[in-house]
Formats: sequence, C-alpha cells, structure tokens
Amino acid sequence: LSWLIAYPYGCIEQTVSTVFPQLYLKDILSAAPDVKDKMWLERTIDDRINAGIHRLSRFMLPEGSFSYWPGERSSASMWSNLYAGHFLVEARRLGYPVPSMLDTWLTHETGLNPTVGDSWRINVYRQYILALAGQPNLSALNLIRENHWKELSNQDRWMLAGAYQLSGAREIAEDLRKSLTLAIDRDKTTWRSCFGSAVGDQGLLLTMVVL
Repeated sequence: LSWLIAYPYGCIEQTVSTVFPQLYLKDILSAAPDVKDKMWLERTIDDRINAGIHRLSRFMLPEGSFSYWPGERSSASMWSNLYAGHFLVEARRLGYPVPSMLDTWLTHETGLNPTVGDSWRINVYRQYILALAGQPNLSALNLIRENHWKELSNQDRWMLAGAYQLSGAREIAEDLRKSLTLAIDRDKTTWRSCFGSAVGDQGLLLTMVVL
C-alpha cells in the first residue's frame, strides 16, 4: 500500500492508475486491524486522491476531454480520456469533492456519436461510464446491442450488460448475461489501446458480475 501511495505521477494513465485503486483502500484498511499507522495512511490516501483530482485539470482540453500529457493540446487518448472520467465519477460517488471539470467532461461525452471511436470496447466503455454517472443513453446501448453485438468481445458484452443494469433495464441485462461466460476473449481484446491485460479483464468481469 505504501508503494502505491508513493507511485510517481506522469501521464494521465499513470496518474489515474495511482489514485483510482486508492478510492477503495480505506475500506480495506478498516478490515485489517493489524495495519500500522492506519490513521496516517487514511489521511495520506485522501490527500493523494484530492491531489490526483486537482492534477487532472491540467490534462483537460478545451472541448472537455482529457489529453495524455498535462498541458498537451493535441487530440485526446480515447481510452485514457474515458479512464480519467471513470475515476472522477467514482470519486464523486464516494464523496470526494470533484470540480466542474467532471460535468464538462460528461457534457462532451454525451454529445459524441455512440458508434464513433477507436474500438467497440471504447464505445461500450463510454456508455458504461455514462450509466454509472446517472446519465444513461438507452438508445445508444440498443444501437450497439442490436447492430454490433457480434463485433464485441466477451468482456465488452459484459460491460454492455453492466451498462443496461445501471440504466435500470435489468431484464435486458439479465438476458444478456445468460448468454455470456467468464472466459477472457483474447482474440478480440484490444489490450494495447486500453492498457489492458488478462488480470485487468478478470477484474472487469468481476465488477460486472457483482453489479
């Protein structure tokens, strides 16, 4: 835990990867009575999360998305942009003060064509985050499910089902889950573009299973 808390900042993927898991560390610490300096760790975790949230403002582009490096003015890295938005949505849900940049980001993402992106994983991930933020787009979910289901990996299908679940369309989510397995679809997974791995995809499946 100390190594994670002290991980150096860098690009947006490193910044988010440092602070995203720390959102849940205090719950883990509360169940671990033998941890030394627990109060110091909890304060440090909060400080790091708040610093990470503040740092993300340096990555924001004029149109509302996030760049890959702070101060960069080129186009956004699509997966990293969504990854940062996902972190901010979860941070706000857990009570951390998130500035207006999250609302700016959400406005940008909701205005995008639901079938435009680097991959179907990016399109589905966007719709999942919007549903998590309480701004679901059922028409976009239906479009993807009805026209592009065969193009999705098993992981993407689970994430689509999760988006339906969060949107309140639980019957559709349950129907989709019945057709899915817990296998990692390595043939269709675009790990390079989403900084992914087999372990990461297992975590993604676990998240969707327990929704």
